[in-house]
Amino acid sequence: MGTKTIPIGRLLPGYRCVILDDFSQPVFTGEEGELFVGGVGVFAGYLGRNELTKKALVDIDGEQFYRTGDLVRFDSDGLLYYVGRKDHQVKVHGQRIELGEIERCLLQASSDVSHCVVV
Repeated sequence: MGTKTIPIGRLLPGYRCVILDDFSQPVFTGEEGELFVGGVGVFAGYLGRNELTKKALVDIDGEQFYRTGDLVRFDSDGLLYYVGRKDHQVKVHGQRIELGEIERCLLQASSDVSHCVVV
């Protein structure tokens, strides 16, 4: 596991997680994949936002899991490591921000701006 990262911990009681690759297949210990969380605290869906709910919640072996968008890996001791994001979302002071939304607003704000990239 060449990259030095800090573990973010272990699962809480009553929760399950699955780490899947780009082909929706479980990854091996130490391999990176997207984190899906299931268990007692998974929400039922977004109120009045069925399309968003369909993207966020998936059925895995008859159980509902939340697609986090987080890229993670487990080590052989069962510790979970955060690697990054699958999308272009960042957190600033605990608030989720879509970088694409910032780019869209910048492009709409001025006719002098024809291209931009938020990093």
